[in-house]
Amino acid sequence: MSTTKRLDYYKSLYYNTLKMGAVRNGIKVRKGTKKDKLIENILAYDAENPKRTIKYWLENRDKMTEEERKADDEAFEAAQKNAPVKEKVEAKVATTSTSKRGRKSKAEKTAEIEAAGEVKPTISKQEESEYLPLSDSDYKKATFYKVYAPESLALLTIDQLKVLARIYSVGSIDIKGRTQLAKEIAAKQYSQEFIQKAQEVLKPKKRFIAKNKLTPLKRKDYVMEGYVVEVKSQVYKIELTKAKESPTIGSVFEIEVGSEVRILEIAEVINEKLVAGFILGKESGITIGSFAKSKNQPYSLPISESLLGRIIDPVGRILDDPSHSIKGELYAPAVPEATKTRDRYKVLPKTAILETGIKVIDVLLPIPSGGKTGLLGGAGVGKTVVIQELINTFIKHHDGVSVFSGIGERIREGHELWMEAKELGFLDKTTFVFGQMNESPGLRLQSGFTGIKVAEYFRSNHGKDVLLFIDNIFRYQQAGSEVSALLEKTPSAVGYQPYLVSQIGRLQERINSNTDGAITSIQAMYIPADDFTDPAAVSAFAHFDSTIILSRKLAAEGLYPAIDPLASSSNLLSTRFTTKTHIEVARETIRILDENKRLEDIINILGFDALPEEQKETVLKGRRIKQFLTQPFVVSEKFTGTPGVFVKLKDSIAGIREIQSGALNHIPENYFAYVGTIEEVKAKYAQYEKSIKKEETTVEDITGEIDTAIA
Repeated sequence: MSTTKRLDYYKSLYYNTLKMGAVRNGIKVRKGTKKDKLIENILAYDAENPKRTIKYWLENRDKMTEEERKADDEAFEAAQKNAPVKEKVEAKVATTSTSKRGRKSKAEKTAEIEAAGEVKPTISKQEESEYLPLSDSDYKKATFYKVYAPESLALLTIDQLKVLARIYSVGSIDIKGRTQLAKEIAAKQYSQEFIQKAQEVLKPKKRFIAKNKLTPLKRKDYVMEGYVVEVKSQVYKIELTKAKESPTIGSVFEIEVGSEVRILEIAEVINEKLVAGFILGKESGITIGSFAKSKNQPYSLPISESLLGRIIDPVGRILDDPSHSIKGELYAPAVPEATKTRDRYKVLPKTAILETGIKVIDVLLPIPSGGKTGLLGGAGVGKTVVIQELINTFIKHHDGVSVFSGIGERIREGHELWMEAKELGFLDKTTFVFGQMNESPGLRLQSGFTGIKVAEYFRSNHGKDVLLFIDNIFRYQQAGSEVSALLEKTPSAVGYQPYLVSQIGRLQERINSNTDGAITSIQAMYIPADDFTDPAAVSAFAHFDSTIILSRKLAAEGLYPAIDPLASSSNLLSTRFTTKTHIEVARETIRILDENKRLEDIINILGFDALPEEQKETVLKGRRIKQFLTQPFVVSEKFTGTPGVFVKLKDSIAGIREIQSGALNHIPENYFAYVGTIEEVKAKYAQYEKSIKKEETTVEDITGEIDTAIA
C-alpha cells in the first residue's frame, strides 16, 4: 500500500486507537503528542517494518473476538509489569560511582550527610499533598486576567480588542469602535471584581481527599447456570440447572451469541428453579435452549476518569470507539451507594444559585446548585437547545464535569450533541450515556441509573461538582410502562405502570449532594399533547426545586428561549438564597407580565388607546421585558449568525429594573430582542438616532443646494 493511502487510513482513525497501536508496537508516545505527530512517527515505524506495519496490527485486532482481545490486553499488561520500572532505573543511576559519571551519586551524597551528622529536613507527605500544583489550564486562565497598560491596548488591533472585550464581558462589541473598546477594557481591568477574580485564579487549591468513596462491586465467579425454556416477546424464562445461591431480582444472566454477549435482567423469581427476565440491549440470537450463566449480581460497568469524552450505553458498551476499552473498577448503577438507612435520604441544604447566564432563568426561575430542575414542554419547543446551552455554560464558567444521560431519544440528536460538544470544546469534560429510541425498553429504563452512578463517582471519588442532564424523563417512564406491559402487570390510569410514582421516586432520590460535592440535575421532560395533567408529568413535578415550562405560543412568536415565567416556578426566590433586590425585581416582573397577559384580550377588542394611562404604561413595560428576556445562545450561533452571550445575574437584574422604571419606553420594542445587557439596547438605539440625524443633515444639505440652484 502506498504511503498516501496509509496516511489517509491513519487520519480516519480515532487518536486513542492510533495511540494504542503505537504503544503496543513499542513506539513511545509522550503526553500531549498531537495526532499529526503521532501519525508521522507511525509512518516512520512502518517504513522500518514493512512486513508488520501498525495498519496490519490494527486490522488483525479488529478480526479478534472479544475474548481474544481481552487475552491480548492481559498479556500486554503482564509484560508491562515485568518490564524494568522507573524506580529500578533511578536506583541503578543513584548507585553509579563518581568515577563513571564525574560527580557524586545520590547514595554517596546521602552517606556523607549522615556521616557528618547533618539531618536533611524532611517534608511530610501530608504537607506535600495538601495543595495541588497549578496546572496548565490555571496558568491559561491567569493570562485572561493580565493587566494591560493603556499604551499596550493602543497597539492592539480591533480583532484583538474584541477578543479581550468578550473575556471581560464588555457589551455591544460589534457596534463599538477601537478607542471605545480600549477605554472600557482599561476600566474593567482596575475594577474590584476583576482584581478579586485574578487572585482567585492563582490561589492554590486544596487536594481532594475522598471520605465517602463509592464501593466497587466485588468480582466473583459464576454461581448459577441454566437454559432458556420460554421466549415471549422480550421476556425470557430460564430454568436453572445449577444454583449455588438463590436468584435475586435485579441480577443479570449472560447468554453468549457468537462473539457477543446478551444480558437479561431478572424481574421475577417464579420458583427456586425458574426465573423470568427482560433483555438489556439486543435480543437477536437467543433461542429456546440457549445456555445462560449468572454471578447473581446486578449489571455493572467500569467507571473511571477515562469515561470523560466517551459515549457508552447503560450497560457499559462503548459506542464511539469500541477498539479503545475503558478501564476502571466495576460499579453497579442500580445499587445506591449508602448502606445505612439513616444516611440514605440525607440531603444537604441548597444554599446557592447556579448562575446560568440565561436572563429569564437567572432572574425569574433560579436553578439551585445541588438541586433538581425540570425543563418541561411539548415537542419542538427548544428543550434540547436549552440543555446544550446549559452544558456549554457550566463547563466554561464553573469548575466541574457534566454527565449527559439520553433516555429514548433519537440517534440523530445524540450524534448532533456529540459533534457540538467537540466543536464547542466541552467534550473532554463530559460523559455521554445513551439508551436510544431503537433500544429495548429494559436498556432505556437503566439509562438514568447509569448516568447517576457516573455522576456519583465524580462527586464522591473526585470531589467534583457535577451537572447531570437527563433527556428525557418521560421516556424513562415510558420504558417502565413497556417493561410493565411485557411482564403482564395490571396497568393503572392512562395505561401507565401501577408503580409509576415509586419508580420515578427511585430514580429522583438517587440525585443528591454530600460533603464531597454536589450533583445539580437538569431534567428535560416531554409533555404528551401539552397536557400538564398527564400522570407522568404530575408524578415528576413534586421532585423539582425549579420547574421551567416552555411555551408553544412563545415559540410560535419567535421568542427564544420560549420559557413561560408565568407558568413556571422556583423555590429559590427567597432571602435564604438571594438578595432582597433580586426578589423585588422578580416579583414586579411577574406582576407586569401577568397584567400584560390579562390586558391582551381588551387590547384585541377595544384597541390600545382604550386603556387608561396607568395600564398603557404597564403594557409598554411588559412588552419590552418580554423582548428583553430573549437571548442569543452560543450553541445556535451557526444557525442564527448572532454571537451567543452569557449575561451576569447582576446585569440582568439591572437591565430589567431600568425597564420597570419606564425610562426606556421611548425605545421601540424590537431593540430589546436578542441582546445581552441593557447597555446593548441603548447603544443600538443611540446608533440608530445618530444615523437618522446624519440622514436629516444630508437631506437638509441637498434641499439647500436645490434651493440655491433654483434661485
